[in-house]
Amino acid sequence: ADQAIECGGMTALFISCLNGHKAVVSALIAAGADVNYATSEGSTPLISACFKGHVQVAAVLLEADANVNQAMYDGVTPMIAACMEGNLPLVQLLSSHEACRFAHIPHGDSLKQLNAQDAADFQCHETVIDWLEQSQGWTPLHHVDVLTPERTMKLLRAGACLDALAPDGSTPLSLATAKMKA
Repeated sequence: ADQAIECGGMTALFISCLNGHKAVVSALIAAGADVNYATSEGSTPLISACFKGHVQVAAVLLEADANVNQAMYDGVTPMIAACMEGNLPLVQLLSSHEACRFAHIPHGDSLKQLNAQDAADFQCHETVIDWLEQSQGWTPLHHVDVLTPERTMKLLRAGACLDALAPDGSTPLSLATAKMKA
């Protein structure tokens, strides 16, 4: 349905994501819009929402199974875009959906690996860098700050473990307990 309304290669869903229109994005998805549609440059609705900092729009797309790791032709992924923009809530949301923290960027005749921390560091986004370091090895359930009750239940029903140990020694249960005490 969405592909019938195009503007310069961008669909109505893509344009709505760029402009942060969460309700329109939800309606278009409900009508059958392709959440993984890519422009001729390889940009997707999720990548555009990440570059524009639209966290709620990104959340709607991710709940509709947008590919969290789909890259543009230049190798930029949603996570790299969010890190470049220094948008910590968006980085956390993407991480909770298991976004890869690495991208392969064309460099001459080869590919260069770029990690999310480097993308954030390039723009001097210290809070993003610190959070990425702190949260290395976290499972989706570790992201208690961004999980909705519905997503938490979905993860638990799928077998996520409350006692999964991250390299920093935290577990989803210990993080949830600390959050409740704060």
